[in-house]
Amino acid sequence: MTVGVRKSQRGFSMIEVLVAFAVLSVGMLGIAGLLMSGQRSGQASFDRTQAVALASDMLERILANPGGAAAYETGMGSNALGRGNAVSQPAACVATECTAAETVARDRWEWDRRLDGASTRVGGNAIGGLIQASGCIEFEPNPGMANSGRMSVIVSWLGLSETSDALVVGAAACGDIDDDDARFRRQVVLDTIVVDPEDLVP
Repeated sequence: MTVGVRKSQRGFSMIEVLVAFAVLSVGMLGIAGLLMSGQRSGQASFDRTQAVALASDMLERILANPGGAAAYETGMGSNALGRGNAVSQPAACVATECTAAETVARDRWEWDRRLDGASTRVGGNAIGGLIQASGCIEFEPNPGMANSGRMSVIVSWLGLSETSDALVVGAAACGDIDDDDARFRRQVVLDTIVVDPEDLVP
């Protein structure tokens, strides 16, 4: 009578390998999704920081030149700066001191270039700015004063994803905005009070 010797089973079956591969694939897809979400959030945070810096830069320029406060105003909509709207380069006023009006022209032109990302160029193209950035300036003078009042600086740009607090279609927006882009738009608004000493002289 022969006695069979049972051999121990070794290795994995094909089904176990496929199940393990499927679980690993789902896990890798989850990790990739988290990485992309993190990068998108990081970019959104960087863009907002850049927009605040741009708006702060213009506010500082206005506060340094209160005699031209009213002339800085662009209003909303298509009058916005950015996207090359300020095409002519004003005088640099190197030999003589700039007047308030000349300073306004120079400040608006330089801010337009910063909005367009002119500080960083590759192959002649400006790449250092926000996506489709627009800058608007609104001024509400105090009664009886030409250059003293409430000043608002708005920077608007296109984000990479939709946002729940996007611009309302039909509302006043900084720059020309397509309805399709409105849900991707972000906007930073900085307010301050400008006081021109000349307005306080009786």
